[in-house]
Amino acid sequence: MEWFDGQIRLKDFSALYKALLKKDIALIERELSKSLMETVSFFDYKEDYYHGFTAGLVKMMEGYIVESNRESGMGRSDIIIRSAPYEGIAIIIETKVADSYGQLEEKAFQALAQIEEKQYDAGLRSEGYHTFIKYGIAFFKKLCRVHVNE
Repeated sequence: MEWFDGQIRLKDFSALYKALLKKDIALIERELSKSLMETVSFFDYKEDYYHGFTAGLVKMMEGYIVESNRESGMGRSDIIIRSAPYEGIAIIIETKVADSYGQLEEKAFQALAQIEEKQYDAGLRSEGYHTFIKYGIAFFKKLCRVHVNE
């Protein structure tokens, strides 16, 4: 993980950060896939790996607090990115792993549905956040599919 953290610090992920805030799905998919090509081994295809990979990429987002596995609503969301101070914007990311390329779309939608079903925005609402961007991201090997819901 130290090597991965070092790689993160050496790269400029500002395009990914801007894309997350602008809901630019094509750019998010491109940036994530590019990073997957550069860092992921063929043996790293479990959901917890992709979760950590995604959290690692966004943890340096300046002006934002990044939390992983935060308890909220009726479960734990994979990743929450929230503006500091409170009452700004909050991004909720749920990740899933597909068993095949053909499942990417379905798994990304399942991830989005899980955010709603488990009300991962509940705790953030009680803290004063009102603007949410919710992402379902599905991974298959070194590819990903992203869906957004506001």
